[in-house]
Amino acid sequence: MKHLRFILATLLAVICTTTGMAQEPYAVVNNDHTTLTFYYDDQKSTRSGTKYDIPWNYAPGWTEDYGAWITTATFDKSFADYQDMVDLRQMFYFMDALTEINHLDYLNTSKVSTMNSMFMGCSSLTTLDLSNFDVGQLVKLGLGSMFNGCESLKTIYCNSDWSQSAANGNNMFSGCKSLVGENGTTVSSTNVTCARPDTYGTPGYFTRKPYAVLDNGTLTFYNDGKNKEKAGTVYFLNKDNNYPGWHNSTTKPYLTVTKAVFDPSFATARPTTTYRWFCGMNNLTKIEGMEYLNTSEVTNMAVMFSSLSKLESLDLSHLNTEKVTTMSSMFAYCYNLALDLSHFNTANVENMYQMFLYCSLETLDLTNFDTKNVKNMHQMFSRSTLKTILV
Repeated sequence: MKHLRFILATLLAVICTTTGMAQEPYAVVNNDHTTLTFYYDDQKSTRSGTKYDIPWNYAPGWTEDYGAWITTATFDKSFADYQDMVDLRQMFYFMDALTEINHLDYLNTSKVSTMNSMFMGCSSLTTLDLSNFDVGQLVKLGLGSMFNGCESLKTIYCNSDWSQSAANGNNMFSGCKSLVGENGTTVSSTNVTCARPDTYGTPGYFTRKPYAVLDNGTLTFYNDGKNKEKAGTVYFLNKDNNYPGWHNSTTKPYLTVTKAVFDPSFATARPTTTYRWFCGMNNLTKIEGMEYLNTSEVTNMAVMFSSLSKLESLDLSHLNTEKVTTMSSMFAYCYNLALDLSHFNTANVENMYQMFLYCSLETLDLTNFDTKNVKNMHQMFSRSTLKTILV
């Protein structure tokens, strides 16, 4: 029996040594010194690269050792479970090669008391997404020199927690010569009172991040900075040719959508793509508030309204298509949808591949279509029931 207990104790020690005794927060710089990753798990001993403890004393070691080489920082999903971060001072201090910080939404800031010099000297960063930061106690936060020297920083996304009541923010925006708020406010001073959304009548240097919420079958688009307050599942908008979040291939939440709504707040949003926004929503019967969808910066409308078997009407009179370059499969498989495209500006469109594939239409007015730049019209009207095309 003693021998058996000894064997079991030995096995347990080996298991503990292999898997780690407990979760701990730490950071790892990879072997080529270009990537910094934050973890909260029990795998520290198995990671390759240079490892650093969290929290740190005054300045984190990775900024001193490899600050001039690191180009990408990433918060692993495990880091979202770490809730005891209290000091973010100099977290990315003078990392002037840093161009990208991924998943800042996994950084829990609910207990943080200072962000002094957090991004100071990050001269290569162009965008920061602070839209999930918990800064409800902003008036007590130390924000001194937080973005000082971020000369390439153009956009800082935020939520409604940010306000003009922030304290201890001296030199917060010093040197941010490229920073512009969502309504065009530029940095003209180091005034911390502009550490807020740039809304009409209330100047700020920050931009609210547009998002959509799926709740009880309704997908609503907002740009009010209140994403943390909404019931339902929150999705931030997609970029380029990436699928929007509600098009998760496993759970397929888009199949539950029966109505889509653009909230009036969304009128201030400027998306650059609407790729697949409503594609495959077979139960969608209504889209409301299209007048609040500003597509003046959109270049990609591919597959936007494809496969809407139950949608019968759609107000496209406010849709700005001046910068759109691709409309491939935009209305494909819309069996019952009536379309008025008489106002469409297609001067910059290059791709109309399968644009009306399988559409059940009798007449289509394309008299205003400018196709001089179109390079691909393959199967544009294939399998459609069109009887008359006005050109």
